[in-house]
Amino acid sequence: MDRKFQCRGCLHQFSFSGLSRHLLLTSQPRCVAFRDAQRAYRTARRPTSRSPSPVAGPSTHPVHHTPEPSLSHPDDSDHELPDDASFPGDFYGTDYQDDDFTWAHAGEEDEEQAEDHLHDPAGPLDDEPGDDDLPIDDVDRFEAVEVHREREASPRPETLDEDEELGENLSAVHPGQPAWDETVVVPFPGAAGAVVANAEPGGYNKYGESVMGDPTNEYHPFPSKLAWEVAKWAKLRGPTSTALTDLLSIDEVYERLNLPFKNAKELNAIIDHQLPRRPRFKQDRVSVGGQSFDVYYRDALECIKALYSDPEFAPHMAFAPERHYADEDQTNRVYNEMKTGKWWWRVQQALEQRKAGATVVPLLISTDGTQLTLFRNKSAYPIYLTIGNIPKDIRRKPSRRAQILLGYLPTSRLTHIKDKETRRRALANVFHACMRKILRALRAAGLDGVNMASGDGVVRRCHPILAAYIGDYPEQCRVVGCKNRECPKGCVMEPGQLGDLADFERRDMEDVLDALATAADGPEAYLQACSAIGIKPLHHPFWEDLPLTNIYESITPDILHQLYQGLVKRVIGWLKKIVGEDEIDARFHLEGVRLTPSPSRESPAGS
Repeated sequence: MDRKFQCRGCLHQFSFSGLSRHLLLTSQPRCVAFRDAQRAYRTARRPTSRSPSPVAGPSTHPVHHTPEPSLSHPDDSDHELPDDASFPGDFYGTDYQDDDFTWAHAGEEDEEQAEDHLHDPAGPLDDEPGDDDLPIDDVDRFEAVEVHREREASPRPETLDEDEELGENLSAVHPGQPAWDETVVVPFPGAAGAVVANAEPGGYNKYGESVMGDPTNEYHPFPSKLAWEVAKWAKLRGPTSTALTDLLSIDEVYERLNLPFKNAKELNAIIDHQLPRRPRFKQDRVSVGGQSFDVYYRDALECIKALYSDPEFAPHMAFAPERHYADEDQTNRVYNEMKTGKWWWRVQQALEQRKAGATVVPLLISTDGTQLTLFRNKSAYPIYLTIGNIPKDIRRKPSRRAQILLGYLPTSRLTHIKDKETRRRALANVFHACMRKILRALRAAGLDGVNMASGDGVVRRCHPILAAYIGDYPEQCRVVGCKNRECPKGCVMEPGQLGDLADFERRDMEDVLDALATAADGPEAYLQACSAIGIKPLHHPFWEDLPLTNIYESITPDILHQLYQGLVKRVIGWLKKIVGEDEIDARFHLEGVRLTPSPSRESPAGS
């Protein structure tokens, strides 16, 4: 049973982390007063010195018992709350570096080091030896003796229901700001998201119309609940295909169960052909430099329709942009969902000028080359797609299936091309050629629109527009055509200025498109135009013909590598040197787990 802790301001009970969040975010006067009183009490009773290493063993400072009223359990008393045609593989230009295409050379030692250097700021640039990350199993855990004693002597309050645990104040933001449901909402003044028609069959309705025989059979295409349960067991409980086949081959089992399938092959045929499914994969070939490559992908427009028309998302979909403000004067803008951003509003205005009543479908595309095996360097290059009409709290949950696998790009290293510069240029062509083929249906659909029915059957004229491209830094450079150590957001800067706190001029997207259009003028003119604008001479990048797309604005921060490893990890390292690891452990100590390695695993003192 989980421990519960009570806020003496509102008298609600929480988990420890829930109480910490509650008191940090609350604006209720009684709760604020309780928080301030607890902080003042802990400040007054905090010891002036700590033992040098909080490892298990005899306690070097006395056991403290917190008198009532208590903010937390005694063992937490020292915590602070915390196009598609074939083209030559070599496209003009000699301005490539060894690190430009590390993604296609996984397994080569020097390229791997370059990739690690880009992904992990704590690599060659780190001046803290011995600060490598350890597997979770290798991180020592500790509990001080006084923690054990206090836990044994302290009773646990009764557990509340999950709906009651977080209390009523977690929807609030920081003090002085309103909750999201208190913001002032300004809808788009045009006819955004206008309805074209109603009662269009879609999603589960189409499946319902396909039911044969008794329309009340909720287990279709299986004739009975028993057949459904057997099929569910065969697919979800982990038996191999031979297990199901062997079971049904026993005398009288198939006859007594009266199943519509005799073996695993027949069951798979029912699932594949009689149940609703997402678009099928197809295989195509892309020719680059006289060589053909297989690319496997789904129809992008059909994938968008599958997400847009899913009845599971219908109650939560957004069809028009909004502006949210935190005050009645509309001076403090609030951003949360994609519909509240400036991008959707600006794109909606452009579409309304062309033809009123458009519904923007923001596309979020992500790619990431993934190594599958440590032997023979087997790898995959998946592409994923989701739409911004679905709220972010649904998109980010894998169980909600709001992300769809769009396809797989070739992972060939083109080792038959001996010249390194030619091989790098050909690799870039392969990537953009495949992406152009996969996304070609979006050119006309994004500009002219296509009627789509949402999960509730309402039809609107939808315009799928690329809104965000998600990837790590090498992916970002490959997509926009910048060099390593340059800004993928289009800032005009020197490589050594990456990370400087300064305002840089941004590249104009029209100038970039004009430079790319000089490819028809010959190699020399093309190379000069691209060099002048500061981009690599990409041969028809996939985003060149996509309507209302600014690829530089579409690049989003990589949270893992650029935010966590590039920022938070540095700050944590500095704090460990300034404050001390024991103090950090004491402040973040929760349920007896250490957040830093034990002294035996750390680097020697002074390193």
